[in-house]
Amino acid sequence: MINAAAKAKITVHRLRRNISVLEGSGGNIAVLTGKDGKLLVDAGYTPEEARTVKVYKGVGCATCGNKGYKGRVGLYEVMEISEGIRDLIMVGATAVELKRKALEEGMLTLRMSGLEKIKQGITTVEEVLRETIL
Repeated sequence: MINAAAKAKITVHRLRRNISVLEGSGGNIAVLTGKDGKLLVDAGYTPEEARTVKVYKGVGCATCGNKGYKGRVGLYEVMEISEGIRDLIMVGATAVELKRKALEEGMLTLRMSGLEKIKQGITTVEEVLRETIL
């Protein structure tokens, strides 16, 4: 049985700007599908994903002050302290070993979280690249 201390989670987050889309405007955004394939692969998508993911960029409007962004969205990296992670901590595992185990158990890194937000059309590649690492 895992004790209360071992049920903890380690959370990292960054706030990134949302793309501004006026409701009823027909989507005040530019779609850049396939245009930045190399950029998307460099950001962390597979070549196959880079060919299919739609990349959006806000064009700006009066609501967002013509910046193309309105509001913020969180990128989260949450590592649950599972039995396996706890065991690694107890034996003095390195950060690399802990991260490897956490990824095996389904943790999303900040970059992976950002890539999902890009796919969903919530934020831009530039916003994710600014605050995350591979």
